Amino acid sequence: MNTDYILSIDQGTTGSTALLLNSKGEEVSISNVAFKQIYPKDSWVEHDPKDILMSVKKAIKQALNKASIDASKIRGIGVTNQRETVVFWNKKTGQTYGNALVWQCKRTQKRVEHLKTKVGLEKSIQKKTGLKLDPYFSASKIEWFLKNFKGSKKDLAIGTIDSFLVWTLTGGASFYTEASNASRTMLFDLKTLTWDEDLLKLFKVKKSYLPELKKSNGDFGKVKSFAPLKDGTPIKAVLGDQQSSLYGNGALKTGDVKCTFGTGSFILMNTGKSKKFSKKGLLTTVAWDLEKEGVFFALEGGAFNCASCINWFTQNLGVLKKAEDIGPYSEKVKDTLGVLFAPSFSGLGAPYWSSKSRGAFVGLNLGVLKEHMCKAMLEGLSFQNELIFRVLEQESLQKISKIYVDGGASKSDAFMKVQSRFSSKTLIRPKNIETTALGVGLLAGKSLGLYKKSPGSGFFNQMDKTFKLKSSKTDKESLKAYLRLFDSLKVSPFVTE
Repeated sequence: MNTDYILSIDQGTTGSTALLLNSKGEEVSISNVAFKQIYPKDSWVEHDPKDILMSVKKAIKQALNKASIDASKIRGIGVTNQRETVVFWNKKTGQTYGNALVWQCKRTQKRVEHLKTKVGLEKSIQKKTGLKLDPYFSASKIEWFLKNFKGSKKDLAIGTIDSFLVWTLTGGASFYTEASNASRTMLFDLKTLTWDEDLLKLFKVKKSYLPELKKSNGDFGKVKSFAPLKDGTPIKAVLGDQQSSLYGNGALKTGDVKCTFGTGSFILMNTGKSKKFSKKGLLTTVAWDLEKEGVFFALEGGAFNCASCINWFTQNLGVLKKAEDIGPYSEKVKDTLGVLFAPSFSGLGAPYWSSKSRGAFVGLNLGVLKEHMCKAMLEGLSFQNELIFRVLEQESLQKISKIYVDGGASKSDAFMKVQSRFSSKTLIRPKNIETTALGVGLLAGKSLGLYKKSPGSGFFNQMDKTFKLKSSKTDKESLKAYLRLFDSLKVSPFVTE
């Protein structure tokens, strides 16, 4: 029987994707299924775990049907996922307790602000975990759940989406995670690559609640009772979504940079075996921890809103019929008539870390059309990335010449042109922009011996288009105006040169 296909499951913030790869690492079929976003209160964000599982099953079934492939031909599975989001369930029965608390959720803001008043705590946490003390990460969400949960904690399992998926895929046999996901919880020590006892105590989390740590390309168990998949299919790789994108882009060399234009914008620089700790608002995170090669690290800057802003403009306000229209409309006008856009709907991420900031259009006048607002939105989204590029260059002490781009919003040539102009950098877009799903699939295939080469060797994912533009005088004035706007929301932590 020919079993030369790899299934990659990409469980994202707004939907789940199933990608089938053949023996050459080429896309055979892909399917995405969206699910409901839950907003119980202002700045609270949740997902129903049942909706997540249903979307995963449906995406897998659709991908198999599109390719007319029987599930028995799948040789192995890779899993990638939205990070920081946490699920709570019973290890014995599989019953979930409440909804998943999503990475965007700010319900623990007051608790985090209180922790920041403790002398030396924030610096100590960054030294251990590489992270900022912020509601974005899992630890304070877990603490909130444990404080508010009134049921029995016997057999309680707490995990990021990857561990919940692996547990479910294996019929409850495997309760595992790996370092790229664990390093986003704010409970994981980057030096020892283990759960940190002091942080567990600080956030009142029992180690028994958490999953066992595996290598990113380790053996995560075999499928059991998860239709339409066949029992016995091995799960051979797990990565957090942004790290999977880094791998899928072939950004395997020290200094390589990628930017994913998804729900948010997430920029990672591969720092190899070196842990570089930021003084200007970036995060130090595990890229992947492999069985033979060991652990690799990355510097990361994340902007919490990107495509989510365009979707808000389209779905909530009805300004556009579809999100793809933003590019053509933005190119109908030569400028924004002075309008600026701050995309901080969920607060400002790196390098500011201002959870209380909110989104805004500034400088509106009676002559402004939706075309001007579309152009302003693309400029605001591009500027928040440009800020992160600047800090990455400062802290890595190297000039970034090229950036691999992916994610749904990267399909817009108009957007990529603005980003290239604002940053004066070369953007490289691959033919398959679903590199998040691709990355962990390639790692799973390599773990099984199906793929002999690594991404970036010219074997996988050929280039689609390059954007290489320079900032004009007008662009440079806009950049200055944007810096003033963002600084008015939160004082910039870096000094411009």
